[in-house]
Amino acid sequence: MADLQHFLESEGVSVWNFDWEDEVSVNAYDTVSAALSCLIKNDSISELLVASVGFCGDTDSVASISVGLATCFDEYDKTLPQNLIHDLDEPIYGIDFLERLDKELFDAFDL
Repeated sequence: MADLQHFLESEGVSVWNFDWEDEVSVNAYDTVSAALSCLIKNDSISELLVASVGFCGDTDSVASISVGLATCFDEYDKTLPQNLIHDLDEPIYGIDFLERLDKELFDAFDL
């Protein structure tokens, strides 16, 4: 991930703002730029969440993209604050739903 910007630029994908600091609109350019900036500047899932929300605006998309990508790379600390797990008690799509979904995805893709 330390070479993400260089890699994307070498592949001809250099249109993104890798130093995003503004509020995030629903425009894909804003969202992807903010997510890439978060990935480059942070090294833990917790930091990615804080940085994503800190932009204001369409931060749920930024967090989803950056955290989703970060989970694929070993260099990110994947520790979440325990209150995010223990306080997730939404009755339909809470922790039980997420645990079942996680298992189903692992089973479906033989992970």
